[in-house]
Amino acid sequence: LYCSLWLGLDDSLEGSEEENIVQAMRRAHSTGVAQVMMTLFRPSSSYEKTPMPDVRALLDGVPARMQDLWTHAAGGLEARAAQVEGVMRCLDESNAVIHAHQVREQEIEATKLRERDFSSKALKADADLKSDIVRLNAELKKERAEKDALLEELHLSSSALEAERHSHRDSVAHLKD
Repeated sequence: LYCSLWLGLDDSLEGSEEENIVQAMRRAHSTGVAQVMMTLFRPSSSYEKTPMPDVRALLDGVPARMQDLWTHAAGGLEARAAQVEGVMRCLDESNAVIHAHQVREQEIEATKLRERDFSSKALKADADLKSDIVRLNAELKKERAEKDALLEELHLSSSALEAERHSHRDSVAHLKD
């Protein structure tokens, strides 16, 4: 009743009316290209009447012998119009589905980029924090060393003062004797 083909579109042919169907079918397997599904329908006899494209204008370029075959075939131009409308409806639906998938892929990619950005910011903040900790530890060691040196100097000064005080006491005791 129908045949569906997935075609991969070639961006380099933008604006061109020609496309190699075999290459388009090969590109359909690539996830990096825009894709469209084309379905060709065999019209049913109970096809409902809805606005249709002007198939006669579409077929103006077809040789007369082909037009005669199409006109006399079962359903004639009405059947051909139904086929064209079915293809157009299918293309619209396929494009809507593909567009929805592409939008979803873009959302996923944007989320991944945000996560990578957040992750890199977190890693940078972590590295900055570690750098600050190392710097503060170095400053703390330096301050402790300075404090220890001052305490040692104070202890030596205190010992010297104590020795001098004993020396003065002894001198005063000698003078009294």
